[in-house]
Amino acid sequence: MLRGFPHRAGKPPGSGADGARIRTARRVTLDGTGDRTRGVCVWLEGGRLDPALVDALAQLEAATPAVRCVWLLEEPGHGATTALLAAAALAARTQRLRLAVGVFETSALDLRAAEDVATLDALASGRLELVVKGPGTGAREALAAAWRGEGDAGVEVHPKPTRGEGPRLWALGPNPEAMIAAGCAWVGSDRDELARYAEVARTTPRVEAPRTAWLDAAGGAPSADPAAADEWVTLVAPEPAAVRKLTGDTPR
Repeated sequence: MLRGFPHRAGKPPGSGADGARIRTARRVTLDGTGDRTRGVCVWLEGGRLDPALVDALAQLEAATPAVRCVWLLEEPGHGATTALLAAAALAARTQRLRLAVGVFETSALDLRAAEDVATLDALASGRLELVVKGPGTGAREALAAAWRGEGDAGVEVHPKPTRGEGPRLWALGPNPEAMIAAGCAWVGSDRDELARYAEVARTTPRVEAPRTAWLDAAGGAPSADPAAADEWVTLVAPEPAAVRKLTGDTPR
């Protein structure tokens, strides 16, 4: 189970004990964004990728200008292979949407992962972002070493990421001090964790202002609670029909 992710303990996001989908938005509102960035998250269960789902996500760019980021996540331990493929397809069909891909174990960010990430970041013109499990300690260093040719294999990866330091890193976990020290932004659905991260961020000098993203399973509009979140990300079922309903306030 991923701490801070809106799903039942011991069950993968999007599925229940009987295989039925759970905790995805039943009523979605994508207007009234205020100062927050809006995003849409789909959990790619079991490594399955429906081309029609990719098509529906690509259509969000023109159909829903309020949505600025698509989050493509799958259970850690598989190198986010399916999520990377989905992001590559979306990168070729979109120009504005940011693409957040994960969930990566830090130990899985090896030479091959660094090459895949840099290539996809180039295809997406710098729009790629990564989601890592835990505080992300060592994640940026592992990737940067591979891009510099200083990894275990001593092989320099090409192409290089669009930004010198690489894509933004989001971390799922309860340790804000370690996240900020590792240069990671926070993503989750635990109010206490969000408040702690925001407090630590206010007192920790950073070159880049830290970011927070709230994973919302209710499908509501951004509100003053949680007030500290910079981004509001709606979790929806990984189905083309569910994504196509995100053009307004539509009953699910």
